[in-house]
Amino acid sequence: MEQKGYKGYLAEGINELWLKGQWGQHELRSRELLQGQSRNVPIFMTGTGTDVGKTYVTAVLCKYLQEKQQLLQGGAVGFYKAAISGAESLAQSDAGYIKRKAGLSQADETLTSYLFQEAVSPHLAAQHLGQKIDLQQVISDLLRVFAAYNQLVIEGSGGIFCPLCWDLQHCPHTARDTVAVLAGEQGAGQAGQARQSKQPAESDSALLERLAAFSQPQAECATILDLIRALHDSVLGVRVVVVADAGLGVINNVATTMQTLQLHRIKPQCMSVILNRYQEDDLMHQDNLRMIESITHVPVIATIASDGSTLSFTSEAEARLQCLWS
Repeated sequence: MEQKGYKGYLAEGINELWLKGQWGQHELRSRELLQGQSRNVPIFMTGTGTDVGKTYVTAVLCKYLQEKQQLLQGGAVGFYKAAISGAESLAQSDAGYIKRKAGLSQADETLTSYLFQEAVSPHLAAQHLGQKIDLQQVISDLLRVFAAYNQLVIEGSGGIFCPLCWDLQHCPHTARDTVAVLAGEQGAGQAGQARQSKQPAESDSALLERLAAFSQPQAECATILDLIRALHDSVLGVRVVVVADAGLGVINNVATTMQTLQLHRIKPQCMSVILNRYQEDDLMHQDNLRMIESITHVPVIATIASDGSTLSFTSEAEARLQCLWS
């Protein structure tokens, strides 16, 4: 039997658990999802890297959405983060901060599946404790929050390639393997028998398809990107919001993140950007916003100033925000 790429395995796992789960009053939403009627698409908050203020922006957005849902009598907002590191307790963690700042009524034990004290990526924190992050547990916990709240906001760890779990014995691919794929070599990797292919040059689209297929990890290895891809391909769907610092370098950081998401088949219409630490009177920040939209064709739906308490929308941008839940 042909082994499936991890993305397909995880997306199917989400579908299966959701359809078989005992969600009580939320069983109707399961049927709505199958019929394409549900408007409650999860929002996945990621960033161009660390220290861009993703958690702070997520808290402000959750507060905004909570107020919006109450205004529309649409129910409460729920939050979930698969794994948190660098916190002594849940109250001191990103999830605890978001719950307090956004005024969420959610039970603490549903906010995350894994909490580590060491301030390193989740896969390494788990390894240092002799543990492994169970992705089935992550999926199950995520679905429980999704079922219990009208709008789910998910926060990723770091950037899109931050590893959630990674077993080097099952994921031995190296940078050399990727270069071999790009160069058209065959037989690279574990066998160490790479040789130059004599096949005709392939199109850019064919090359991207081959590289994307090559980069699909197995079940023992997953990044934040894999979780995004799985949600995107499942009955739940996903809207990805990329948080970025508005300063120097943001154009490249956002463009490369967006290109990578598209390479992994995340549809552009499912993506948007929020610029943090944005100064409205800064000409460079203004140009950065315009250039991001021009180069990526992805909307900047909001900006927020350093230590700002609210998101700033133009009339056009606030209309664009509807893409998050439509």
